[in-house]
Amino acid sequence: MTAGPDPLRRVLVTRPEPGASATARALRLAGFEPIMLPLTEIRPLPAEATDTRVIDAVAVTSANALRHASPELLQELAKRPLYAVGEATAETARNAGFLDVAAGPGDAAGLVRLICDSLKAGAAVAYLCGRLRRPDFEEGLRLHGIRTIPIETYETVPMGIGEDTMNRLATAPFLAVLVHSAEAARALAALAARPTFASSLTNARLVAISRRAAEPAAPLFPGRIAISRVPTDRAMVEALSQLL
Repeated sequence: MTAGPDPLRRVLVTRPEPGASATARALRLAGFEPIMLPLTEIRPLPAEATDTRVIDAVAVTSANALRHASPELLQELAKRPLYAVGEATAETARNAGFLDVAAGPGDAAGLVRLICDSLKAGAAVAYLCGRLRRPDFEEGLRLHGIRTIPIETYETVPMGIGEDTMNRLATAPFLAVLVHSAEAARALAALAARPTFASSLTNARLVAISRRAAEPAAPLFPGRIAISRVPTDRAMVEALSQLL
């Protein structure tokens, strides 16, 4: 008789596709049992009219901004150098047709340093981004005299989770929950108000892609939080393993 999945290895994956499947693969390779529950949904926004003639370079802090940009916009911008927050986003940019791509260290502050080391004050940078975002990146460039032109290509909205789904997922405790964004962490905190779901998180660990992503759900996991050293699935799985 073949044994089923070990309930003590259940890890809740809260990110939407296409990233969720990649996260699940990384977990399975490490011996965990991923349970998929996207708490947010990425929706494309209507294309904005942009005068690309004034743009010197492109910046991206999320691969979603590239995935949901219009083909016409990408074709125009692909002629410019692109600065990506990390290597995974840089690879998405290359696949989208950008030839001159530089990857930052994985955070907004590092990307600001990379751009400021490469461009002169007065340069204009098209920032492909989501509607909901923190001001740190744009403010960092502004302080160095570099103008950002935000082009919002997507928005992140919470998913509605029904009681049937909650009851099905809460049949066994979770070893950990992975969150890739502050939006997902906020949605997780809201779900934890439901007693059935909260009981499955009693001893669970929270593994977040960044400190900012962890903050909204941190009170639910006192002393049981790990922050990924770099924003990759592999690093998140390593952080989870070290927390056990």
